[in-house]
Amino acid sequence: MTADMAGFIDAQRTEHGVPHAVACRALGVAPSTLCKHLDRPLAEADRRRRALDTEVERAFDKSKGT
Repeated sequence: MTADMAGFIDAQRTEHGVPHAVACRALGVAPSTLCKHLDRPLAEADRRRRALDTEVERAFDKSKGT
């Protein structure tokens, strides 16, 4: 499981009211694995990747999609 998947499962509860257990079962993820990932701080590589994603989006928007 990745931090992005854990975030997705967590967002389903927040945005759509889908319980964690239901989302985990649908995706084949153990609820204990989800809890482990939600409690874990973001890894340095994930922080850098998110920062880079933000920069790429900003450059794309600035260039009007080119």
